[in-house]
Amino acid sequence: MKNIILVSLLCFLSTQLVSQLKDSVVVLEYYEKGKSFYPKSVDSLEYYYQKGLDLAQKIGYIKGEVTILRSRGAVRGYTGRNTESTEDIYRAIDLIEEYKLPVIERINCLINLGIAYIRAGERGKALENYIVAEALSRENKYVDKQAILLNNIAIIYRQGERHEESISIYKQSEDLRLSLKDSVGLATVYFNMASCYSEMNNAEKHLEYAQRSKRLYQALGQKDEVFQSEAAIGGAMIKMGRVNEGVDVLDDLDLSHLDLSMVSIPLQFADGLQQLERYDDAAEVLTIIEDELLNSGYAEFKAEWYRLKAGNQRTLGNWELAYSNLDSFVSLQKTITSENRIKIRQQMEEQFLSKQRDLEIELQETQLAKASKDKLILIGAFIAAGLLAFQFFRTSSFRKKKNEELHKKNQIIEKALSDKNLLLKEIHHRVKNNLQFISALLGLQTDHVSDKIALGALQEGQDRVQSMALIHQDLYKGDNLTSVDMKQYFVKLTEGLFDSYNIRTDSIKLDLHVDELLLDVDTVIPIGLIVNELISNSLKYAFEGRDHGQIKVSLKEANNTLQLIVADDGIGMPKDSDLGIGGSLGYKLIIGLTEQLQGVMHMHSTHGTKVSFIFKKYQKPILAKL
Repeated sequence: MKNIILVSLLCFLSTQLVSQLKDSVVVLEYYEKGKSFYPKSVDSLEYYYQKGLDLAQKIGYIKGEVTILRSRGAVRGYTGRNTESTEDIYRAIDLIEEYKLPVIERINCLINLGIAYIRAGERGKALENYIVAEALSRENKYVDKQAILLNNIAIIYRQGERHEESISIYKQSEDLRLSLKDSVGLATVYFNMASCYSEMNNAEKHLEYAQRSKRLYQALGQKDEVFQSEAAIGGAMIKMGRVNEGVDVLDDLDLSHLDLSMVSIPLQFADGLQQLERYDDAAEVLTIIEDELLNSGYAEFKAEWYRLKAGNQRTLGNWELAYSNLDSFVSLQKTITSENRIKIRQQMEEQFLSKQRDLEIELQETQLAKASKDKLILIGAFIAAGLLAFQFFRTSSFRKKKNEELHKKNQIIEKALSDKNLLLKEIHHRVKNNLQFISALLGLQTDHVSDKIALGALQEGQDRVQSMALIHQDLYKGDNLTSVDMKQYFVKLTEGLFDSYNIRTDSIKLDLHVDELLLDVDTVIPIGLIVNELISNSLKYAFEGRDHGQIKVSLKEANNTLQLIVADDGIGMPKDSDLGIGGSLGYKLIIGLTEQLQGVMHMHSTHGTKVSFIFKKYQKPILAKL
């Protein structure tokens, strides 16, 4: 009887096991089926992935659930759904930790998480995850994963304009690929090194590595990758000034097949076509990448697209569209902050390279300790009395060594701080130059415009850009790199506006009442733009038919708020008018900036016009002196 029960139980368990194995296979079939739809139908991919997830959760197939979540997270990152992308991958990591899955699963998730953060424009977070994954791969001898991660880390260094370090890391990846005889991976590294040398304007090295990658891809029969290598060569030639050669190469390629990660190449192609005055062709190239690029997280590439589109529309005579695209370009440029770039560079210096230095120091200390131990045994064998003397010498030497290492590390820290400040100063200088260049372009354009409305719009845009350039100019020239003296800033801003509208200070007087305030850049920019709009409005409309008048500007801090007042004694505003500009861009800009600072606005039009603001959200920076 017992035997019968045992046999029945074994049969039942076997049936259950077979059933579960079959279900596990079905989960993987859903995964492979869904993956086959990328990129042509993401909806179909999501459908099969969800069916696989539901079944994996039902039968408790954790590895299958992790695989699908990791893959879906990467796909969602590619399609611009950045929050959903990282949520999927973090869910997979939580499952790995909860069920103690092999470390390779965590490494794969961290790789995809890095990719997702890059798609979202957060390179600093991508770097953090790549560094952790590279360390895990090195410790656990996953040489193939380590090679991939070194390549990815080098890409971020390249994007942070640390080209020499990037090449050094690429070469580490190259050595690992050669040891593995990984031709595909080696071709990828060569392709990336070619791009890096292109950005360094090293034409000889760029062409050498581009040809290496192309030859390997041809030998492997990978036509798509050969196409990408040829496209990269064409784009780099344009960037290097070899416009005709580059355009000839790219003219023969269908750039609509390029992956979004290579969107810089169509942008370079459009730039080259504009330089050759093929404006209709340039517009067509920009249209090919428009939908996918503008729905992605690539802020820098989107800004470049708007800049090129504005230039092309201007040349074709579409002034309104040109101005709209230029405005989008300026707005996007503000979001690509210098702080993010500094943060990435700090992480590069402090995390990856410092880890390598620490490993070298640790190795040296281990070797020193071993040598000292050998000497101690040798001396102890001959004379016990010498042991105390040696111990004293060893301790003294060790302390001296530690003091020297501490001194060196302090020097490294001091140099890193100095480099950081110099970098921050240089970034403010570059931002100021870029904004002044845009302002100059708008000024030049006014010479070719006769329409008064268009002319006014160009001048308003020029004033807005100049108001932001003044901020970065003060930061670059001053000792403090994080805050702006509001009194000095308002003086320069108003002087510039009076000059812009050819107003003499003896006819329209300016009365400034500004507290001694130092404010953070993120606070100064919206306040500066608001004051720019209101003073411009007064100078244009408030004193019609009069040869004298007064404008008052007041800014003070009270009750944990900033209180701003801009007033004039002009003709006032007609009823049912929003600051005299109705639904214009200027009015919308003031409303949006006020909301950004969590402010309220009140307007009075008795004996002139008075507009007052109370801002709740503002920042006083921590001062950082050079």
